[in-house]
Formats: sequence, C-alpha cells, structure tokens
Amino acid sequence: MGENNFLLVLDDMWAEESHGKFEDLRSCLLGICKNSRNRVIVTTRDEKVALKMRMHHEHMHHLGKLQDADCWSIIRNRVFGETSIPPELENIGWDIAQLYGGVPLVASVVGGTLCIEKLDRAEWLSFKSKIEALGPLEHDNGIMRVIKLSFDHLPKSALKQCFAFYSIFPKDFVMEREMLIQLWMAQGFLQSTEKSPITMEDIGNKYFSDLLSYSLFQKEEIYRSGIIDIGCKIHDLIHDFAQIISKSETVIWTTLSLSNISNVRNLNLIYGGETMPTNFRDVAPKLHSLFLKNNFSSDMQVDLKSLRVLSFVDAIHIEDLPPCFDKMKSLRYLDISRTRLTELPKFITKLYNLQTFRFMTCRSLKMPPEGIGSLINLRHIYFSNEEQMPANIAKFLCRHNKGMQN
Repeated sequence: MGENNFLLVLDDMWAEESHGKFEDLRSCLLGICKNSRNRVIVTTRDEKVALKMRMHHEHMHHLGKLQDADCWSIIRNRVFGETSIPPELENIGWDIAQLYGGVPLVASVVGGTLCIEKLDRAEWLSFKSKIEALGPLEHDNGIMRVIKLSFDHLPKSALKQCFAFYSIFPKDFVMEREMLIQLWMAQGFLQSTEKSPITMEDIGNKYFSDLLSYSLFQKEEIYRSGIIDIGCKIHDLIHDFAQIISKSETVIWTTLSLSNISNVRNLNLIYGGETMPTNFRDVAPKLHSLFLKNNFSSDMQVDLKSLRVLSFVDAIHIEDLPPCFDKMKSLRYLDISRTRLTELPKFITKLYNLQTFRFMTCRSLKMPPEGIGSLINLRHIYFSNEEQMPANIAKFLCRHNKGMQN
C-alpha cells in the first residue's frame, strides 16, 4: 500500500481469542505502511474484545439503545410497509415497542413474527402479553427468550427443522438459497405427495421466504461470475439459539475428540488436524449429514450407512473415495466440488436415492462413470467442465425437468 491511507473495518468481532490474529494483522500492516493517518475500526458486543485489541477507553464509543419510536418504526415497516396502519393496532404496537429494551434485533424478530400473525387486535394483545411475560430484555438471555418466542410461532414443525439445521454452519457463514433447499430436501424436511403439482423445491422456496419474513434469516446477495444469487446468514445470537434447539444433534467439530457424541446426527468436521478425530468411528453410523475437509484415508473402513448428506467441498487433500462409501445407500446429496479427485468409483451409479450431485471445479476429474443417468431420483447436477458432462444427461433432464449448471 506504500504511502496510501487506509480505513480498515473489522465488524462484529466476538471472540477474545481473535486478538492473536489481530496482532498478526497489525504487525503485517505496520510492516507494509506506517502512515500515522491510517485507522482501524472494530465493532463488537463485548468490551473485553476491544480491550484485548489495544483499544483505549477514550477511543471507545458505546452505542446507545434505540428510542421507542425507532423500535416502532422497525415493526411498522416489517408488518405494514407502505400501507396504512389500523388505529386499533397502532396503540398496541407502540406498547410492544416499549418492551423491546431498545434492541434492534429484538424489534426485527418481533416485527417479523407479527408480520405473519393475523392483523387482529386479539392476536396482537395476546402477543403483547407473551412479550411482557418474558421479563427484561436488556441482556443476551432476554433476547434469546424473544427469539424462542418467534421460533415457537413458526407454523410447521418442518419449518423449525429447516431453521435448526442451519446451526451446522459456522457463524457468519453465507449459504446459497438453492444449495440450502437441496440440503433440506436431502434431510427429508420437504415433503410433497406424488400427485401434488407442488414440488419439494417449491416447498423449500416457501420455507426460505418464511424464515426471511420471520427475521430468523438475513437476506444476502451472492456475486459469482457476474451472476447475482440470493443467499442468507443468521445473526450470532440466533445462531446460538439454533445450536441450543438442535439438542446436540448438530455439531461443528473443531477438536481432536468430542466428549458427548450419543445424539450427534449432523456433523461439520472443521478440525484442522491431518488425521480423523479419535472417536469419529463411534459417531459415523448414526450420522445423517457430514461436511468434511480433513484427509479421509482411501483405505479407511467406517460405517456411514445412515448418511443422507456428504460434502467434501474444498477438501483439497482428498484424492480418492474409500470403498466403504459404497454402503451409503441412503445418500441423497453429494458434493465433491473443488477437490483433487481424479476418478469417480463405479459405485456412484448405485446411489439410487441420490437427488443432488455437485462436482464443480474438479479440474483433475475424468468423465463420470457411465450409468449416472440410471440414478432415478437425481434432480440436480452441477459441473463446470463440459467435458465432464455425464452420458444420458438428456434422459435425466427429461425425467425431472430440472436444469443443470456448468
């Protein structure tokens, strides 16, 4: 950067341990540019994090709470938009706004819930009573109670399952809408009858929109190769709540060993070691979802017979799929994108329950084995190299009337 000035914003720092990485970044920046006019802004909910990063008290700015009018403005816009407000609801809305404690997240979540509720005075009074019963909302525990209230108002158990599943991703992770819907579909959350004109994808899009409306999801735009796609992420506190309601069934595994594995069904293995965690074999037979970037030995024998979702995205050390994978008869979603796989084993053509198959940017991968077209439940296929186009792809497209991406 030389003599140029810069303003660096580190938004939403939430772990005290982050200060070590910040010190590395600080040393790097000082080595590149020592201009005294440069500035770094850190935002955090925890003052301890700011102090760890050498922020002096005189340089700290503590954000105040929203005024009641601002809280009511949030809920009014969420529920009514530009339309007029029934007078009998406006007074109740003002009363509810005064219970928010000036927290924008609470106002947004409550507004999202009321947006779905009937515009009925009795319904609003009932909801107001529930907010009052929660007690003070000034701290994280109080906010979590409001999130739970919104979650309890979700109209379908499948919608609650879709929300809870998001806890398998790290905080601040942005997920593509289409991919998330396909993961929900693989888990069996999107049920559609055979004679119904409404597809599982239609149901998934409806659930995605509902979770945005409830403010449990935050809409994100994803830019890729000149195309704008819709995605989402969730607030840190909402992520904490999603982990709580998953009841240890959904786990992000970051250490060499995990103490309580009896309930684990969905596992995101981001442990950075070169070998698999010590008790992975014990949890494997019960898994429904596995997201993995570690080195999975090609001769490893592990029971994954219950697996429905398997993702190796960015697992650059994986060059072969173990033979034991041929037992994954329940697999519905397979993503090997951006790996170094050179060849797909023949048993891929026997995964008859497979619905989604992704192998984007697999530069070393040869043509998929013949027989991919015989996967009768395959609905979505993604590849980036035209030379990797599976044989009989026309039969696949005709059968499900689904597009392919390359």
